[in-house]
Amino acid sequence: MIAAEINEIRKLSNDVILLQLKPERPLSFQAGQHLIIQVPDGPSRCYSLASSMNSTGLLDLHIRLRCGGAFSDHALNTMQHGDRLYIHPAQGDFLFPEGNNPIVMLATGTGIAPFLAMLQTYLPTCNGRELKLYWGGRVSSDFYASEILSAYQNQYLNFEYIPVISGKGKKYVHVKASEDLDDASDTIILACGNPAMIEDAYALFVENTDDPVKEFLSDAFEPAISSTGKIEFQSEQMISLIVDQQVSQVMTGVSLLTALKEENHSILSVCGGKASCGMCAVIVDHKWWEKIDPPSKKEKNLIACLPATENNLRLACQIQLSSALDGLEISMPREILY
Repeated sequence: MIAAEINEIRKLSNDVILLQLKPERPLSFQAGQHLIIQVPDGPSRCYSLASSMNSTGLLDLHIRLRCGGAFSDHALNTMQHGDRLYIHPAQGDFLFPEGNNPIVMLATGTGIAPFLAMLQTYLPTCNGRELKLYWGGRVSSDFYASEILSAYQNQYLNFEYIPVISGKGKKYVHVKASEDLDDASDTIILACGNPAMIEDAYALFVENTDDPVKEFLSDAFEPAISSTGKIEFQSEQMISLIVDQQVSQVMTGVSLLTALKEENHSILSVCGGKASCGMCAVIVDHKWWEKIDPPSKKEKNLIACLPATENNLRLACQIQLSSALDGLEISMPREILY
């Protein structure tokens, strides 16, 4: 872990805080990745970076205030300039796609954070690549970064910013984007924020259409229920994962697929963790089969279609790592399953 001081902390809106950190040494990362923040003797949480790598070395994080949230309450009521936190190296593969395909970005709430980092990093060099950003919110005050996004729109002719007031009786952000989309087959979708939005968007743009998009990449902000019954982000800790008899330490609060990628295992996935491609199938040791949440009907049906001879197959994208899975043993299939 790397020590970091709080350089700035202030409200961006009624329920979002900017937490700006200055690490003790430069941190290498890519726009779209996230950090795990550890409070000394306190909770740890995962937040997407809202800033690009720059000469200042400062790291911007957007934290949504949640009633009863252990980390957000601490940030609002206790943290101050100069306080020390600890950060893990940047993680995640929610990255800006290479190439010249048009990109449609879908965000809800603080899901705007990684897109701000991407735009800061890549807009100056996109050279005419069409970029559209749809940001969904319940009320106009939810769009706390509209000023900078509107400035980007005025400066770069290839970028368009569309705020979408969504909710009951109104269009949702992914529906609005779908109505505006002319050529889905050539378009890449990036979606970040509420898991329900991402699931619905994937169904709209990939599963339930005869004209699917070229690629769908997503990063869902998964909430957890605290002991007070309030929603807050999941706490992470390190557990042991045994892959082909090799032991590594991985973080909880993420999918097995994400953990395997972070440990540089050769594993693929093109469906954004939606149990649709089958590429991330792994073999779970029989001792652990009953300790993992049972597969959904969708996962069972997909595994049944794989040309596999191994037993105990599960999709890595559908297994969420928790402290109860400390010591989980898996192996990688010996044959290609897709």
